[in-house]
Amino acid sequence: MSLVAALPAWGYIGFRVKREIRGIKEDNRAARMRGEERKRIGRDELLDAVTPLVARGPQPLECGVAGHGAGHLCLAVSGKVTLADLVEEISRRYGPSRNLAMGGHADPTVDATAGLPLLTPFGNHVVDMRAWAYGSWWIGAGTVDGDDGARRVVLVAERAARGPC
Repeated sequence: MSLVAALPAWGYIGFRVKREIRGIKEDNRAARMRGEERKRIGRDELLDAVTPLVARGPQPLECGVAGHGAGHLCLAVSGKVTLADLVEEISRRYGPSRNLAMGGHADPTVDATAGLPLLTPFGNHVVDMRAWAYGSWWIGAGTVDGDDGARRVVLVAERAARGPC
């Protein structure tokens, strides 16, 4: 008889244990997301990250993102930073920008000497992209579609020298 009376108590304990495990998993997921967000660059740190890349000379850049080729470097940008903030911050130091893509459509005149290296790593996933020419480098800021939704990107890419006019 006492075994039958104890069954509801064990059921309740099992329910509580499952709920605690679920809570721990959710806490771990939230902590992981906070950690990833901390690794991303905020508005104040953005120019500090871009400046050494464009001041480094002719050394080639290697992007660590899977599927991206050589010749550029992507910087992880915080999801809290808007594209307008990115454009404003970069324009302060590097002057006016050129529009390479808007609303998911790339400018048809873009080629290797006009910013194409900024669009190439993302293929057809570019939503918006602005470009700044600086010495032998392109600086790009934009929005791309990914598996986890739209995200902001900043990248530095090698700039092809223009031929004689």
